Amino acid sequence: MHKEFCEADSKETHMQNMKARKVYPLEGLVIGVLFADGTFKKYDLESLCDKWPVFKTLYHRALFEDAHIEAGGHGIVWNEDVDIATEEVYINGIEWKDAPREDIPVVRLVAQFRELRRAAKVRYSSLRCAKYSRL
Repeated sequence: MHKEFCEADSKETHMQNMKARKVYPLEGLVIGVLFADGTFKKYDLESLCDKWPVFKTLYHRALFEDAHIEAGGHGIVWNEDVDIATEEVYINGIEWKDAPREDIPVVRLVAQFRELRRAAKVRYSSLRCAKYSRL
């Protein structure tokens, strides 16, 4: 049972890092995304148009530029029919080296806070896991 607690804490931290903070519609069907851990990724939606025709609606530039972050930060949404999970962008996107850096001071503070909170959870989780391992 203690293993389940430890795995749940690790998965929660990983999912928190994959939360999007900001989305930038770029050239073509490429989006840039700033994640909660300060990572910037680019993701090309072009390949999704072949698999799921609903993504072809994003060729309408006005709709494409209407991209926004879903409440909770786990999705990027254009309308009720078109969205993508931030996990997909985080895992399969490419590093965005020339991303706008206006958010960097805030991202650093948030990342530091999250790291402190994660460290506190790890300590608590370790104590909790150690307690259950003795049972």
